[in-house]
Amino acid sequence: MSLNLTDDELVDMTTADLRLLLEKKRLTIEEHKELRSRRRRLQNRKYARKCASKKQSEVENLATQVKEEVVEIQVGYL
Repeated sequence: MSLNLTDDELVDMTTADLRLLLEKKRLTIEEHKELRSRRRRLQNRKYARKCASKKQSEVENLATQVKEEVVEIQVGYL
């Protein structure tokens, strides 16, 4: 491929910027498809990491709430 973009550069690039770059470089159809596919996979990974992180945070918050509720129940029985 004639473009030397890092994964971070590719993910952070807007769709409009990518379109302009692809028009300027005059890539083959195959290179064009591969670059778009690579960008889509990278973005999906980014969103999956964000979702997993959010879910982990929710689980931790719920675990903390459960511990607090258990303590309240135990104190109520004393």
